[in-house]
Amino acid sequence: MNGMKTLLLAIALTFSVASPALAHPDHDMVEEENPRLLALNSASYVVDRMIQRNAIPASWGSIEPTSAFLRQRNGADEWVVTFQNSAITNPAERTLYVMLTYSGVYIAANYTGQ
Repeated sequence: MNGMKTLLLAIALTFSVASPALAHPDHDMVEEENPRLLALNSASYVVDRMIQRNAIPASWGSIEPTSAFLRQRNGADEWVVTFQNSAITNPAERTLYVMLTYSGVYIAANYTGQ
């Protein structure tokens, strides 16, 4: 599973570098989706690393992202990717937020989204 996410991240990075060369109408949708796809894949990788470090329960490993949205924070665009885990008994810890730069670099992860 971890190898698959790494492969998808590598593919996403390849497309993000190659997208200017593919700039014509047939590829407009692919170009628009690349930053979001990169954010989703990067956030999933962060969750896997947090599980490996025992920072969060292993049950998060089977959870796919439920949303990804851009927000402005400190004058910069920032991705917020959310994961919902109904197996967590504490309601305050059922939603995990992973914050990333626009280019997919990890900023923080927590249960508040702040």
